[in-house]
Amino acid sequence: MSTMTQTSGAGTYLDAFSELEQRGSKQPEWLRSLRQEAFASFCDTGFPTIKDEAWRFTSVAPISQTAFSLPEAGPSGVTRAEVEPFRIDGTACSLVFINGRFAPELSDQPKLAAGVHAGSLGQALAGDNGALELQLGLKLALQNDAFSSLNTAFIEDGAYVRIARGTVLEAPIHLLFLSTGAEEPLMFHTGMRSLFPTVREAVATLIDPAKLRWVGFSHFEADECGSLNEWQTVAPDATAVCSMVGKLVSVDDFAPKNPAKGMTDGETFETGGHRFKFVHTPHVPHCWEAGMLFDETTGTLFCTDLFHQGGDVEPKTTSDVVGRARETFVEYQAGPFANYFPYTANTDKEIKRLAALKPKVLATMHGSVFEGNGEQALFDFADMLGDVLGRDAKAIAAE
Repeated sequence: MSTMTQTSGAGTYLDAFSELEQRGSKQPEWLRSLRQEAFASFCDTGFPTIKDEAWRFTSVAPISQTAFSLPEAGPSGVTRAEVEPFRIDGTACSLVFINGRFAPELSDQPKLAAGVHAGSLGQALAGDNGALELQLGLKLALQNDAFSSLNTAFIEDGAYVRIARGTVLEAPIHLLFLSTGAEEPLMFHTGMRSLFPTVREAVATLIDPAKLRWVGFSHFEADECGSLNEWQTVAPDATAVCSMVGKLVSVDDFAPKNPAKGMTDGETFETGGHRFKFVHTPHVPHCWEAGMLFDETTGTLFCTDLFHQGGDVEPKTTSDVVGRARETFVEYQAGPFANYFPYTANTDKEIKRLAALKPKVLATMHGSVFEGNGEQALFDFADMLGDVLGRDAKAIAAE
């Protein structure tokens, strides 16, 4: 096997490839060699960049930065009822693949016409007599195509359709590929304890609440993590994600069942399909332990109380949210909620540090989620805070 060097994202796939090699003991020797050649080629070339002529208008960074792992072995947990909406009528057969693996229990495989075979590539490889060796890897141009190299390196299963020359199919063969989603679902903010039934019901429209793995939040406050204990009862493996300060000072005492994952500034972790960076932002929006999560995979900043908007607004917007936030802060400063967002010597610096992440989505806790130029929105938000809150701080300092 060629020596493999990690370039342009290759390192994130090395562990998965090693795992595949270890569990591929029954594979033909020619397939093992083909996989190794393909992966070595990928390690040498890496993913294409916009500096490559063929890719100069298309960035594959969201793909190269996404954590990759092999699907878990064993039953997928997907039911026939969940698959039914995706089937089409009038087919000769329907082959279903979950996370790239053939699922015979979900497939419909009536006897096909003579000369027609449709089934699992994995099963065909296990009983291969050499015929597939002539087909797999053919015309893939491994030295020039990172995606063909990766696809070949991770050959494990898929559809295998063989139709004898001269055979006419009276109906199509339906191949259905489904993915089950991220392996370790994360929720940011729990809501207050009194809202737990409502939030749980909403989460259940997306995933089985019992499968929740991570519960992130900015700081220790009722609307941020008030129902953490309730969530850890429903989802026994759910673990809080917060700053190291929050873990040591409050969270592990409040919710001792599963010790929190305490994070330091700039630390990252992966959930299967997403890579998150933790940004420690003391007293932004408030509290010593405050911090935010940035999803590097999608460019989403979970920005807690930043851009706080009052009223019943739309769930998502591409319009100005800084003006709305200004109205809320001006209103708060005139009432009992004044100074809920402390303005310190570090406030402007912390917000501009968030802007440097260049987020594409600002996932606010109060108000519409903003899609657009998150960097500029954060700069504008920092200026707004300086105008609304900074004046009061400067007046107090002058007294």
